This record gives sequence, structure tokens and C-alpha cells, in this order.
Amino acid sequence: MIPTTDFDVAGAAFLAGGLEGFVYFERDIYRPGETANIAAIVRGPNAAKTEPFPIRLKVTGPDGKVLSEQRKTPNEQGAFEAAIVVPDYAMTGRYNVSLLIGEEEEIGYGRFNVEEFIPDRMKVTQKTDRADYFPGDKATINVDAVTLFGPPAAKRRVQGKVEVEPFLFTVPEYKSYVFSDATKAFEETETALADTLLDNEGHIGYKFEIPVGQNPPSMLRGVISTTVLEPGGRGVTAYGGIMIHPYRYYVGLRQAQAGYGQPNAPMKIDFVSTDYAGKVSGGRKIEVTLSRIYWQSILKYDNNRGYHRYVSEQVESQVDRFNVESAAAASSFDVVPDDYGKYRVVARDIESGATSSLTFYSSGWGYSPWAMDNPERIEIDLDKESYLPGEVATVQIRAPFGGKLLLSVEREKVFSHQVVTMKENTATIRVPVGNDLKPNVYISAHLIRSTDKLERDTPVRAFGVVPLKVSAEANRLTVELTIPAEIKPKNDLTVNYKISGFASGRAFVTIAAVDEGICQLTDLKVPDPHGFFFGKKQLSVETYDVYSVILPEITLKNSPAGDIEAARRRQLTPVALTRVKPVAFWSGLVKVAADGTGKVTFAVPQFNGQLRVMATAMLEDKFGSAEKNVFVREPLILTPTFPRFVSTNDELTIPVSVYNGTGTESNFDVSIEATGPVAIVGNATQSVRVEAGREMAVYFRVKAGETMGAIKFSLAAKGNGASTSMSEEVPLRPAVPFITLAGMGSVVQGSAATFQFPAEFVAGTSDYTMTVSSFPAVRFTGSLQYLLGYPHGCVEQTVSRLFPMLYFDELARIAEPELFKKNSVDYYIEEGLNKLASLQQVSGAFSYWPQGNYQNNWASVYAAHFLVEARKSGYVVADRVYDRAISALQTYARSYPSRGGKAPGYEETDRYHYYYDSDQTRWSTAVYANYVLALAGKADRSTLTYMRNSAVERLQIYSQYQLAGALILSGDVAGGRTLLPQTLAPADSIKRWESGGNFDSPIRAQAIMLDVLAETDPSSPNVIKLVESLTKAANSEGRWYTTQENAFALLALGKVFAKQGSSNYTGTVKVDGVTVGSLTTDDHNFRAKDWGGKNVEISINGTGTAYYFWRADGLPSTQRVDEYDHDIQVRRRYLDENGNALRYDDMHQGDMIIAEISVKALTEAVQNVAIADLLPAGFEIENPRLQSRRGIGWIGDKMYQPQYMDIRDDRMVIYGDFQLGKEEKFYYGIRVVSAGTFVVPPVRAEAMYAPMISSVASSGTVVVE
Repeated sequence: MIPTTDFDVAGAAFLAGGLEGFVYFERDIYRPGETANIAAIVRGPNAAKTEPFPIRLKVTGPDGKVLSEQRKTPNEQGAFEAAIVVPDYAMTGRYNVSLLIGEEEEIGYGRFNVEEFIPDRMKVTQKTDRADYFPGDKATINVDAVTLFGPPAAKRRVQGKVEVEPFLFTVPEYKSYVFSDATKAFEETETALADTLLDNEGHIGYKFEIPVGQNPPSMLRGVISTTVLEPGGRGVTAYGGIMIHPYRYYVGLRQAQAGYGQPNAPMKIDFVSTDYAGKVSGGRKIEVTLSRIYWQSILKYDNNRGYHRYVSEQVESQVDRFNVESAAAASSFDVVPDDYGKYRVVARDIESGATSSLTFYSSGWGYSPWAMDNPERIEIDLDKESYLPGEVATVQIRAPFGGKLLLSVEREKVFSHQVVTMKENTATIRVPVGNDLKPNVYISAHLIRSTDKLERDTPVRAFGVVPLKVSAEANRLTVELTIPAEIKPKNDLTVNYKISGFASGRAFVTIAAVDEGICQLTDLKVPDPHGFFFGKKQLSVETYDVYSVILPEITLKNSPAGDIEAARRRQLTPVALTRVKPVAFWSGLVKVAADGTGKVTFAVPQFNGQLRVMATAMLEDKFGSAEKNVFVREPLILTPTFPRFVSTNDELTIPVSVYNGTGTESNFDVSIEATGPVAIVGNATQSVRVEAGREMAVYFRVKAGETMGAIKFSLAAKGNGASTSMSEEVPLRPAVPFITLAGMGSVVQGSAATFQFPAEFVAGTSDYTMTVSSFPAVRFTGSLQYLLGYPHGCVEQTVSRLFPMLYFDELARIAEPELFKKNSVDYYIEEGLNKLASLQQVSGAFSYWPQGNYQNNWASVYAAHFLVEARKSGYVVADRVYDRAISALQTYARSYPSRGGKAPGYEETDRYHYYYDSDQTRWSTAVYANYVLALAGKADRSTLTYMRNSAVERLQIYSQYQLAGALILSGDVAGGRTLLPQTLAPADSIKRWESGGNFDSPIRAQAIMLDVLAETDPSSPNVIKLVESLTKAANSEGRWYTTQENAFALLALGKVFAKQGSSNYTGTVKVDGVTVGSLTTDDHNFRAKDWGGKNVEISINGTGTAYYFWRADGLPSTQRVDEYDHDIQVRRRYLDENGNALRYDDMHQGDMIIAEISVKALTEAVQNVAIADLLPAGFEIENPRLQSRRGIGWIGDKMYQPQYMDIRDDRMVIYGDFQLGKEEKFYYGIRVVSAGTFVVPPVRAEAMYAPMISSVASSGTVVVE
């Protein structure tokens, strides 16, 4: 096959048959909790409309898990729309949308992002005076910033830096050549630009001197980032790049032959010399060096290990050196390896100093090349850039020699061909252009030298190919948008449209209006279906000739040097405030009137900025799109910067920018009012004089109170005949976490229960609840509260929250009445089932975290267990999800250790390493999988028989119970009962809580044993003993330690309690001697705010037992944080951008700082650790996945890579495993947005399945100037 690497043949695949779909969105970035609006257009070959039929739309997350599946039928124009709800728990990142027909045939796809963001309020642009620079030049960097509602960002703070990094020099016509030297290295450099202010026009011009004396592998690139800060501290960053050429001329190399060379035989190397602009340059003196590469072992002293050891080092020995001269086109030279082995060829431009290198092997074995594989190049010129169907293209051929020319018109097939005899090396050929050639084809020319002109060692063939574009303007709809140039907030925006370019029919159109500050986060483009269906198509025809037998095949689809990714890691806009709603509107598919006209209207809220209006139209095989922007602004605009939240006793400055659009310079009075737990410090009204078309800032000082609640700020301004007002709410977060105190007990006739409610709460923050019921499980309401409120979201914890709801729906409503006010227990279970479906892998197992493919085997079986129990309880579990889970269970059921002997448990040496699935863990998981299969009615009898006969002694006590239960459920009642002990042995085979593996603990072992008995032998005397043991193990708050313990205990107790008899009593509840309610055997809930310190008495008359549970929530009156290290240590430092430590009392508004989180396991390796770093008010995390923020260059590979990272409004949460004694460090960027004095919450690390392993540290107070 003749390679086409050096030719312009790329493009989308041409649809010769079947269907393809264009997918687009109202915008391509959403927050968790929003709804993504999607539209799709489906067409056949040549964009022909097809008959409607069902299409499956599938949305998958960044980890490949399915978020949503819908079936859609296109309308009469082959289009449809869909709304995708992005749950609050959805992981952030890129989501893929696929259009599927049949089983899994994809006919279209699109992508959108899910991030927590704040829309930009400025647009920052930067330009340089030219694109290419040489050492010693001075680059001029012009930076301009405007607010999105119009005026320049005058006098705003600006920062910048230039990072110089290695970059590959390439030439489009010689993409298969290497223009780089792998023997050289270049270390990136970073130069800070001045931290200064923009001028009155929002402009600054920086100067950057290009470094001299560099000797990099190829060219260099300067990445320029400039950040402009709002008065409130938030920044918007622009990126740009310049090309730096340490060498004015480059040399490119390519191995002309495939395969290995042979010792003492010539190996042909192609080379070309070009200037920095890519123009071929002849007459350049090139020095060529051939070296042999080999390895030798040297005995060296290792300082780290303290002894000598052999180290292998690469050594190069020069074999040959000679000079060649470049030609006006690519030429070649020979090198001769003198032995077997690896060789390197280095070519150096003697004047410029640029070098390139490539390596090859010399071998006496197997295939060795002996002829040229890359033909000479034919240059093809067309007389026009684009042709209309029916025209004739004139093709000019310029070849290196004469001969027989095969000229063909190709794309996915050969449309036509001609054979022409070229007596000389040029020819002119005419090619008719038909309608079937839209949108483009390729003119391919293949030339064979005449046999009477053959010479030794000269090329005998040449090849060339160019694209020929055929106009598809006849398939373009013209879309005209008529909108006002400017509207005021809280008014309707009417978008009038006119579609033309068609003779008959009724088109469909979608209209979106999106905040420009959202659009620029992802550099959003208007959807372009015309470009999709009629854009450039790739060349799919492969050209071969008989010389492929003589001249062996070479396939060079990519440059051997690879491609350097142009995108840089960037920090971007801070995470979103939940109180901020994106301004974006979507019309959906609208049927256009027969005359092509229509309108849509959107109600614009209080908002100042720009809306980008985008229209996309479709009719038959015609498409069009258009966009326009509209300003939304008032004559007088207030732009405040409030923090996302404040903490108790925080004192902060609120900047408010005042824009004067009244037309004349004037004074304006700006006032602030606040309601809630906050006080204004100083003047609540300030005056400022603002020039026409400019903005100035005023600053208000506020101090938060000590109680919880929402703070409402109201701003107003007036002057020069204009006025405006706005309000915004900010949550007041406690400086220390809320605490919950709880208790439980029981009451029988003649023995009243008494207790006193705690009183150690800040006034106004306390809430007291009490539940009395004949249902015994009410004692464990604290356990269910713990599960429902557990903050982390792995698959195990998701299932642990869901499991108890199957049997404790009433208790769930008692435990968290606020949670179930809007939605039922069924709603949350169905939501949980959807989340588990999104976590399921193709194998049927479940990813441990929403991000990534890591899975915990026990947790996967646990999730499948819930699916089985949920289906048995009447919930709808999708067959696809259920069947895959059963398949995974069948795999786990047979994945027990195969070697003999009793499996070892936890070994002392293990504590120095990460956890692994020990033999004992594998046995436990396999038995658990068999038990769940038996519950599902799909027992694996042969595996169960093997385990009963050969594996019992290897099993822990709870696994023996599960094996017995599986046998009984499968029908082998006698065999199962023989494994159930008559007396209850203590579960002391588990002496510790495991932070990983299968999360063993003594309490969970007993809960599993009780669960098995409740299913298979509820009358066993051990049931009562296990219930008593679990009840005693619960703490005073009615819960156990870990999510596994609480979930399994509630699961088992729920099954037991459901079969118990009823009570018959009446009674009273008194608080400080006052009766607050009467009792029956029903559930009774009591609630008050003022019960602190009061005494409670509960009494009953009748038979049975009344169970009670009380809970007191509030902000502790002692605002003190206890810091400690229990078997693990976590610390936080704030660093500047260069990695230097910052003091808490030396922060500055607008600065970019780095949070460094260090974690070390102190006594043993710890798995499944959650590290939560809460931010001070006024700090905002900079998300690394969008475009408009600065990078942290020095971090590199130093950072710990967590299993999962959750970026939220007010905290960074990471999860991972930690080795004993090895300190790991994690970094993330923060923007200091607000000035003031703020409480710094502690950073906390906790082993999720062994919560006694935890650390709290680094709290304090931060001062921002």
C-alpha cells in the first residue's frame, strides 16, 4: 500500500449506506442537578431524509457507566429532542451521548460536560505582534479585557506568565519525517509577567524577551497565560501560544525502508531541509553521524541502598560520520551498519545547529528490506478552490519524471480514472465534476517511469493526491435572526427568525439563548449540521501497485515522533454556587411556518451580561445555523461579589462594582441592608463618582453572627435619574460542625423512663425530636440516621443507605422526617437503583467509585445482594442490570482459592503494604456470592456441595452461616442445618475492624449470622441471643460503628422484628411535668426547639413494651475544634504558586494559592480513607477541567493520585489507600476571592470502614487583605 501520511486526506468517513446522526446541545456544560437539552438529526447517504423509526439514545459518564437510556422516534424531518436529568450525585467530567440502532450500532454521538462552575463575567483576549520568534526577540503581548455587559474592565488587576516548553517542529507535506533529536532534552521554564493594573481601556502591553542559548530537541513553544481579576477577586484567564525557533533551519529524517537493516549493507534514509516556515531549502550542509547503541553494566555504589550494585547504562559508539547537501526536494543518503544491534542516525544542520535523529535495528534474521517503499512526490494543482456540480476541473500535474500516469477520482470508491502518457514531467488533465462528488473527492495521481528511461538507483514511481472540493451551498439554509441589540433584565427576549433557501416544505428550528459567560468556559460553537453532513470527507480508497511486491509495503499512518497535545492542563472557573442559576434558554424543536418565519420568546431574569442566541434549522437535505449576541443591562448596574458562604464570626469585605451607563458622569449612592445573623460594620451607604461608560467599586464590611441561618443582602443604588436594586442570599455555615446527641430506651408498665435533654447548644440552633413506638427497631433510629446522612458516595455506602429502607420505611420517615417530606422511601430506592445501574460495569460488577474502574469484590456482591432483595420486595430492577449482576455473582461464586490448606487471615507483615484480597477474603466473597445466588433462586449446587465437603474449615464463622443458608435455600435443608451450630459461638475470629478487603468486624459478623437465621431458621434460639448481642453493641445513640455494621444489623433486625407479636398499651409523655402527648401502640413523634435541659418522663399502662428514641441537634456552644491523630495523620498547608509556604495571616485577595494535603498512615496500611478539606469562606476551588484558569506547573508527577476526587462548592474530598509510613501529598488550586478574617475549618481524614482510624488537624483563622 502506498502511504498517504504526507497528503491532505483527513476528514470524516463518508456515509455510503445506512444512517448517521448529528447530535447537538443547547450548551455543552451543565452543573450537577441540571437538565441537559439534546437534539439530534438523523440522515441517510447524501444527507437524505429517512422514514422515522425508533432510535436508542444512551448517555454514559466519564467512567463509561450508563447515566440514561431513552427510546426516541424522529419527527417528519428526521429530528428529535431529549432531556437528560443530571443527578446531584453525578460525577463531574465529560459525558458521551450515543445514537444507537439494532443491538449496539452507533450512528451518531456528541459530548457535554458536567462541572460545578460560575459563569465568567469578563472576556479576556490576548494577542502577540507575530506568531514566530527567534532567540533575543522581544514579543509584545497585548491583553484586553471587557465586562460581558459592555464596558472595558478598566483598572483591574492583571497577572501573567510565560511557560516555555519543548514542541515538535512539523511540516504538513512531510508529516512522516522526524524533525527532532531524541538525544537532547529541554526543561520547561516559567517567567512571571508583571502583576499590575489594566489601563482605562482595559488594556496592557507586556514585553517578553525570548531566551537565548537554548539547544532543545526541536522548536519551542511559549504558552502565555494572563489573568484579569474582578474587584471581588475572581479571575478570568486567557491562553495563547507563540512559536519559538532556536534554529532558523531544520532537518527532517525518515527511514526509507521498512523492517531491519542488515550488517554491512546500506540502509537508505530520506531527509529534507526546511526553514522555520516549512519551506524546503536546498544547498544546506548536513552532517550525518551513525552510532551503534549498546548497554554495559557498571558496578556503582547506591547511596540510598548503602551497597554496590550493577547498573546498566546506554552507551553509543560512533560508526561513521559524513556530510551531505540538501536538495530542493526531499532526497536520501545511505548508512551502513557494521554489525547486528540498534543504531542511531543523527543529522545536523551545520550552520543552524538543528539536529534530528532516528533509530533502527540491524539483524541477520527474518525479513530485510532491499528497495524503496516511499515513491517520489507528484505535485497536483487545481484551477479553483471549489467547484459547482456540472463544472470541469483543470488539473495540473508536476512530476519528477515522465512515464505512464494513472489519474483517478476517489473517496470511498473510485468514481473515474484516466491513463495518460506523460512524455515530459508536466501534464494538464480535465475532470468533470458531478453532483455525486459532493462535498469533496480526491484527485489521485500514480506515475510509473518509462522503462527506456530507467537508471540504476533512481526512483521508478511517483504518487500524489489532493482534495477537490465540490460546493454544497445548494444544501444550505439561510437563517436570519432579528433580535434587539440590548434589552433590560426582567424583560422578555423575543427572537424572530426567517429561514430561506428552500422551495417547499416546513423546516424545524431550535433556538438557544445562553449566557456568554457560560459559552466561553468551553469555547462553545454554534451547532453546524451543514458542516457535519457536508464537511470534508476522508479518503478511504487505499492505493496499491505491483511494486508493492518488489518494493515492500510500509504503513506510516502517523509520524514516528507522535503528536504533541496542544491543550494544556488549565485551572478554570471556581465551582458553582448552588444559589446561582445559569441563564440559559432552550426552545426545543419548533416547526417553522410555510413562509420560513417564526419567533420564540424567553423571559430573562435579573441578569446583566450578554446572551448568545443560536439557531439551528433543518429541512430535507438542507441545513443552516446562525448566531447573534444581545446585551442585557440596565443604565445603572451593580455587580457584587459575595462569597459562597460565610462561617460564624467571619468578618469580610463585600466589593460592589458600580457601572454608569446613564450617559453622563455622576455621583451614585450605594446602600446595603442585611437580614439574618449578620451585622454591617461601618457605613451602610457609600457615595461614588463614576464616569460615563465606566465602573468603580465600593466596599462594605460585614460580620457574621454566631447562629445558623440564611443571610439576605439587599443592595440599592441611585443617581443621575437612574436606580437599581438586587438581593442575594448567602448561607451562614457554622465554624464547627453541627453535633447530634441521641439516646434510646424502653418502657414497660410500672417502670417509667426518665431522661434529660442536653442544653449545650448555641441559642436558636437546637432542635429536639422524640419518637415512641411499639416497634422495637425504633431504638435504632440513630443507626438509620447515620446511614441516611453518611457523606460519601461509593457503591458500598450507597447500598448501605438503601438496604434498611426495604424493611424500615416507617423508621426511615421517623429518622429523617425532613428528607421524606417531598419524596417517599420508594423514590429514594428507585433513585438508588438508577445510581447502581450507572456504576455497573459490562461484566456485571460495580465500580467502587463513580469515577474509574476500581472495584471491591465484596462491595460488588453486596450491591447485587441489594438488587435481589429489592426485586423480592417488589421494586422494578431493570433486567439488563439484574441479569448482569447475576452473571457477576456466578463468577464470584467460583472465584475461591484453589490451593489446599487453611487460608491465612490477616498477617502482621501486611500492615506495611496496601491491602489485597487474601485467601480468606476470597473465600468469604465466594460464599457470600453463593448465598445471594441462592436468595435469587439461582443456586450453584455443585459449588455449594464442594464448599460443604471441602471448605468449611477455611471459613470464618459468618461465612459458615452464609454457606448453611445457601444450602438450605437451594433445597439441601439437612446439609445446611448440619453447618449451623446449636450454640452461639462468639464471633471472635474477627478481632479487628478492616478498613478494606471485605470490611470485616465482630458486629457485622453477628449481623450476617442473624440475617441468615432470619431467612432460614427464624425459630432458632440463637436468633434471640444475636438480637440481644447486637442491641448491647449499639452505642447510646442507637447505632453501630461502620456503614457495613449498621446496614447488615438493620437488615437482619428488620426481618426478625417483622415476625414479632404486637403490644397493647396506652401512656403519656411529659416534659418538665407538662403532658405533651398521649401514647398508643402506634408511632408517636414529638418535636420542639426549647427542650434544652428539660426532664422527660414516659410511662405506659398495658401489655408489651414501648420503645423510645430521642435526638438533639444543634451548634455546640463551645466553638472549639479538637485536633488529633488516631493511627493516621493528615495536615494541610497553603502554598504560593512557587510552592512556598504561606502564613494564615498573610493572604491577599485575588491570589492563586495551592492547598497541599499530606497524609500518612502511622501504625498500619489503611484502605478506603476519605479526606475532606473544607474551605474558609472567601476561598474558591479552581476546577482543573475547563479552559479559563491558570495552571500549576511545578506539581508535575509529585502529586498523590486518589481513587476518586469530588470537587464541591465548599470542600475538596478525595479517597484513597495509604501505605504505612509513606507520606503522600495531594495539591489543588484555590482562588482567594474575598478579603476579611475567616475561620479555617480543619482537614479531616477517616477510614470509612474503621472510623476510629482518623485525624483532624490544621484549623485556624486566615486573614486576607
